[in-house]
Amino acid sequence: ALAGVTNNATYQDTGFVLHTTNGGTNWFTLLTKPSFTFYTIAIVDSFIGYIGCDSLFGTPPFTIASPRFYKTTNGGINWINIPLIPNMAINDMQFLNRDSAWECGLSAGPDVRTTTDGGLTWTARTNCFTTGGTSKVFFINYNTGWCGAGWLYRTTNAGLNWALNAQFVENVKSIYFINESTGWVGYDGYKIRYTSNGGTNWVAQTLPSLFGTPIYD
Repeated sequence: ALAGVTNNATYQDTGFVLHTTNGGTNWFTLLTKPSFTFYTIAIVDSFIGYIGCDSLFGTPPFTIASPRFYKTTNGGINWINIPLIPNMAINDMQFLNRDSAWECGLSAGPDVRTTTDGGLTWTARTNCFTTGGTSKVFFINYNTGWCGAGWLYRTTNAGLNWALNAQFVENVKSIYFINESTGWVGYDGYKIRYTSNGGTNWVAQTLPSLFGTPIYD
């Protein structure tokens, strides 16, 4: 569960991780962090999980009290803070197994990184991006994935190169693919588009109601 995000940097919000064992009827708290917002959570299995979060007071260049990356190896009973490099913040991430993952951040232009050692080290993979503000990543395997950076980009060689996959007026806010061909992208303005040929063509899909809010997930 992710705590609400506030735009008021003086407001003391608190990040929580909640856990249920009965389908959501009851929830109990695994982790509480005052003055932090949890942006993304990746649960790999019943033991291993990760959280990316940011301090409400952190602005580039980040301080030691700003972005954090936490890992659990015992199902959330304990959480370890794994230090991030300077000017790195995790706004979205996807773990493919216990060690290999992708993440992106909004802090400084296009910022997409990969790890193969559980987040101890990260390697930047931003070649060929022409827009900034990387906000979403989604991979179906370690080599093939998509990134939302205003527009939608795709890689088939583990981020060594990225190619523009879709360009619309709205900004990408969420991505979900079930294979290399079939997927959906959520945008600003309460819009969803669908592709069945890997992004060569996109079809707008009608939602039940029109609120004008972004499709974040």
